[in-house]
Amino acid sequence: MALFLKYTFYLVKIKQKTEDRPREKLLLKGTSALTEAELIAILIGSGTAKTSAVELAKKFANPETTL
Repeated sequence: MALFLKYTFYLVKIKQKTEDRPREKLLLKGTSALTEAELIAILIGSGTAKTSAVELAKKFANPETTL
C-alpha cells in the first residue's frame, strides 16, 4: 500500500511540472513561447543527475560561460 501511495504521489508531481518542460511547452504553446535555452534543451534531450537539460543549454547559449 505504501509503495502505491509513493508511486501515485510521484505521478502527480510529474503532471504538475509538465508545463515547465520544454517539449511539453513546445506542444502546448508553440515555438514562440520557448527561450533559446529551452530550444537547445530539446535538442540535448536530457541532462545529468545534477544538471537539467535547460541548465546545460543555458551554458551553451551564454558565450561567457565555460563548460
